[in-house]
Amino acid sequence: MAVKIQELFEFEEYGKKHRRDIIKPSPNDLATLCYTSGTTSIPKGVLLTHGNLAIAVKCNLYGYPIDHERVTMLSYLPLAHIYERVIQLAVIAIGGSIGFYTGDPLRLLEDTQVLKPNFFPAVPRVLNRIYQAAMVAGNVPGLKGAIFRRAVQTKLDNMHSTGVVTHPLWDRLVFKKIQTVLGGNVKVVTTGSAPISAEVLDFLKIALACDIFEG
Repeated sequence: MAVKIQELFEFEEYGKKHRRDIIKPSPNDLATLCYTSGTTSIPKGVLLTHGNLAIAVKCNLYGYPIDHERVTMLSYLPLAHIYERVIQLAVIAIGGSIGFYTGDPLRLLEDTQVLKPNFFPAVPRVLNRIYQAAMVAGNVPGLKGAIFRRAVQTKLDNMHSTGVVTHPLWDRLVFKKIQTVLGGNVKVVTTGSAPISAEVLDFLKIALACDIFEG
């Protein structure tokens, strides 16, 4: 069988001339196979229906404190992973924007600063690196370290007593640089696929001044 190479516009023109009715799936129709790594048993291809994916998207969108009309996320997690797949479907479902990273993990933070997303799905490995870098940079001897520790403790106390993760002084003086690491526009961070410590989560909530949801 011969392979025919076409430009995208040629492919689009072919579609316009050969239109067919859309075949609407039912909730029970197979949508995709998601291959697991076998962490808890033998690796396998999991059969996921349109209903599975639709309810997963609906659940993920429930309660998100973010403007659905202006969602911008950075995609860098593997699409073979159901976490990233469902997150992307959720963003598409509400008409949001998805920016794809360069493919180089070493340039992830650079990509984030260029895109300036307001939604940042993550995994503990990425968030732990941000936490460790912030602690190394801030928790130093002298006046700088004292200011950093005071800012952290003040914001932690406020968060635990009121739930507020912002502060007019400390965000400007101390945490702005940390927030800039993720583009300075992040409103919601999600983390999944593995556990993350409560200490790291609490610090990142007050350092990034945003909501963080753990799945």
